[in-house]
Amino acid sequence: MKATIVMRKKARSNGKYPLVLRVSHKGKARIITLQLEGKKSEWDSKASRFTPNHKFKDQNFSINRIEAKAKDIILKAEVDGEQLTLDDFVASFSNKVSSNSYELVHFIEQLIIDQKAIGKLGNAKAYKDTLNSLVSFAGDRIPFKEVTPLFLNNWELYLRKRGNNNGGIAFKMRELRSILNKAIERGYLQQTSYPFKKYKIAKLKHVPDKKALTSDEMRRIMELDLSNHPKLVEARDYFLFSFYTRGMNFVDMMLLKWTDIKDNKIIYKRSKTGTPFEIEILPPVSKLLDKQKKNKKTEYVFPILLKDGMSPMQIQNRRHKVLGRYNKKLSKIALLAGIDGKITSYAARHSFATILKNKGESVEMISELMGHQSPVITQAYLKSFPQKELDKAAKALLDI
Repeated sequence: MKATIVMRKKARSNGKYPLVLRVSHKGKARIITLQLEGKKSEWDSKASRFTPNHKFKDQNFSINRIEAKAKDIILKAEVDGEQLTLDDFVASFSNKVSSNSYELVHFIEQLIIDQKAIGKLGNAKAYKDTLNSLVSFAGDRIPFKEVTPLFLNNWELYLRKRGNNNGGIAFKMRELRSILNKAIERGYLQQTSYPFKKYKIAKLKHVPDKKALTSDEMRRIMELDLSNHPKLVEARDYFLFSFYTRGMNFVDMMLLKWTDIKDNKIIYKRSKTGTPFEIEILPPVSKLLDKQKKNKKTEYVFPILLKDGMSPMQIQNRRHKVLGRYNKKLSKIALLAGIDGKITSYAARHSFATILKNKGESVEMISELMGHQSPVITQAYLKSFPQKELDKAAKALLDI
């Protein structure tokens, strides 16, 4: 048995063409009318979808929902060993897909498709990771009505047993909250059933490991002899470049082009926030750029993206691969430099802020340098004062 959504050849009085579900079996077919219609120019008959997807995401979501219902009916009959007739299918399908019975997993799968279609691969990956965790916890049949505060509490307990800390759990909860908000917008979940009214993510307080290096530790990395470790040189170059360019993050370094360098300045927009930057090229940065220029092969400054014109998916995959390798190498560098604990690419950004703070720069100035919208954000980057300094400050009260 085969079920396909097709557009009828005859238009309605409004000029639009109705969509139907065509079910065929053993040379016979039945047509089920759907509450969907559109223009011929908007319909991709090969994909059985409206195009472009980002413009018709609600319609395409409904199509996915209908197809999932049809496939479930056919698959259930196969698993149960039943002979499914066309009349049986129509009878089962006539019990229309409702928002009460529709499942969370199918909804997230469509969101992932939508995010990929508009190039938001980071969001797609976050949704995918959340989906994998939910399926591992509760299986692949999760009706919206079962996602209750108790469900969230049990999922939290499940995640803790698997070694997740508060930060990791809060991240997954925020992703699920975003997903459920979208479900409410599209009518698949009622506000009265929204579980995050009672379950509060704020309780999952997380103290991030803000690994900011001291001036001495940065100096040790700069002066570290890597002649016996040539494979670590590139990682150190990336780290120092980031440090001397106001903590430029890895993605912006990856996307940095030679055309962004003009009149001894680096001019670019931060990919995360769109904040424009104009950074003077300091001597250490100039030396690093000269080094990269000798091996110039693409429009990009660093050999992270190996060729021009890569697709968003290729860029995402390359980013994930190189960043993981880069962070592993940084941990090896930290070990060789006698620095306790592991460091990651983001340590360059934290170190830039903290070292400037320790040199007497104001939080407001550091905030401006980093492109933050508020000094409150900057404060989160700044390393707390050492315990000895805090104790010394408190003892000042003894002199009153």
